[in-house]
Amino acid sequence: NDTSYYNIPFEKFNDANEKCGATYAGIVIDYDGSKNAGGSTGIKIHDVSVSNFTIDYLVSPNGKTFNADILIFENIKCGDAKVGFASGQAQEKGNVIRGIYSWGSIHTLISIGRYGKFQAGNYTIDGGNVAGRCIRLFDISQSGWYATSITNIFSESIATIGSISTQIPTSVSNCTFHFVFPEVIGTQTLFYTNNDKTKFSNCIFRYYGSKQQMKFAGTATYDNCMFSGPVVK
Repeated sequence: NDTSYYNIPFEKFNDANEKCGATYAGIVIDYDGSKNAGGSTGIKIHDVSVSNFTIDYLVSPNGKTFNADILIFENIKCGDAKVGFASGQAQEKGNVIRGIYSWGSIHTLISIGRYGKFQAGNYTIDGGNVAGRCIRLFDISQSGWYATSITNIFSESIATIGSISTQIPTSVSNCTFHFVFPEVIGTQTLFYTNNDKTKFSNCIFRYYGSKQQMKFAGTATYDNCMFSGPVVK
């Protein structure tokens, strides 16, 4: 039920294949680090639905290759999974996720910096529709010189936005976040950031039809944003 489901920690959102030491993924780019030192360039994945994997779409999990540039993911559906889209390589540049949607059961929609080399490259995430049972939208940990940019995401029935830890300016703009009621899943920390370099612009944070308090952790920058209730830090 929702009360139990939305409170599952990431490490407890188990997959049988993951317990065997494997990363069970649907579409993988640069899976084998023994092939060459450089990653792939100029690949376009579009009009695809992937479901019932630990990770639906996975980039650079090998932990060895450098660069994976000008990768375009367009009109991709993330079906039931632990993670919808994941990457972990610092020298990626010019990569775009445009039109990502998820309407099933998924723990984390986008994870950057948690796989492969545990680094984060440059991703532009533009346009998305999330409904169903997504627990958190983002798990992003980045440093260096390549930032993530997020815009035009519509999400509903989410437990949290997730977390963005960054040392560089990171923008989230024109997004709508609708959260599951606290009386259903308990009071959640709706978003965490490590400093004010994460900036939300023209975004809406809302409990449907309710003005109850909204809990955030860390200090981000908010410009022309709307909240359905008072913010508690």
